[in-house]
Amino acid sequence: MPKARVELHPDTKRIMEEVGAEIVEKLKGEFYEVEGTPMSVVKYEDGRIRQKTLMPTWLFQLEYSYVGAQGRIIFGLSPEDAQEYKWIERNPKELDDCFPLIGGAIATAFNVEGENAAAVIKSIVKGRLDAKAQAEELEKKQTEMALQNNELFGAF
Repeated sequence: MPKARVELHPDTKRIMEEVGAEIVEKLKGEFYEVEGTPMSVVKYEDGRIRQKTLMPTWLFQLEYSYVGAQGRIIFGLSPEDAQEYKWIERNPKELDDCFPLIGGAIATAFNVEGENAAAVIKSIVKGRLDAKAQAEELEKKQTEMALQNNELFGAF
C-alpha cells in the first residue's frame, strides 16, 4: 500500500527546506560512519531508485536535502568510496538508525541540546515556526494599535 502524501503549509515547507539546506551546508565535508547493516534507498545517477544493504564502517557525507511527499526532510548522502550508486537517501529517523553520531553534530552546529537527529531537527523547525508565528502576532497587534490610535480611523 502506498504511503500517504502530506500537504504542508507553504511556510512550513519553506522553513523545513531552509533547515535541511543549512544542515547540509554546515556539515558538508564531514564523513559519518555506517553502524550496523541497514537497508537504504539508493539513487543512481540516471535516476533509478533501489534498496541496498549498507556495510558497517562505510563512510558517507551529506550532499543535499529536500522535503519529501510525506512531509519529512530527506537527506541525500554520497559515499566516500565509489559505489555503483551515487547517493543514499534517509529521513531524520533513518539517519539516527544508520549514523548515530550525526544527531550530535547537527545539535552542535545549531547550538541546541540533544543527540537524536530526528528530535534535534524537529526542535529546530519548531523553534523557527514558533518565532515566525510570534513575529506575525506582534505585527498584527502593532497594526491594531496603529489603527486604534489613529484619530481618523472610522471617521466618514
